Amino acid sequence: MRRLRAVAAWFDAADPAAVRRRQGTRATLAALCTWLSMRGLATLISGHARPAPVLYGVVACFVGALVIADPKRSDRLATMALGAAANIAAIAVAAALHGQPRVRYLVLLALMYASFAVRRYGLRAGEVALIATMAMYFAGSSGVRIDELGWFVGAAHRIRRATSDA
Repeated sequence: MRRLRAVAAWFDAADPAAVRRRQGTRATLAALCTWLSMRGLATLISGHARPAPVLYGVVACFVGALVIADPKRSDRLATMALGAAANIAAIAVAAALHGQPRVRYLVLLALMYASFAVRRYGLRAGEVALIATMAMYFAGSSGVRIDELGWFVGAAHRIRRATSDA
């Protein structure tokens, strides 16, 4: 009887490889959906694909899907909402500092420090700070300008929509 329970428990245990495979598949599909929707929307509205915001959306979506690791779905949704707000704020700061790369690098360094320092306040604070740091880096590297702010904010909103079932 004890042997039968051990075998049943073995089949009942979660497979870490399957969990990681499922998370990777979801992150990849979310990034693909973001790319398709942002590319289609940009082409429809502006007549061309706008590669910088589209690629920003894909990379930030993938990072967001991997960074948010809260165990409960309600916690993930709350972290995604806070992460979206931090993402939009980081995009706005990167756009405002477009012509001032040294100041942008200092802000990025401050965000890097903050992403480690706020971890003592819990998992969510660290995740949101890391999302803001990565958003600042990717938006700054993509060359976001004030006139393109709407496209990048739209990509950030699309990220939240693509990963909301994660």
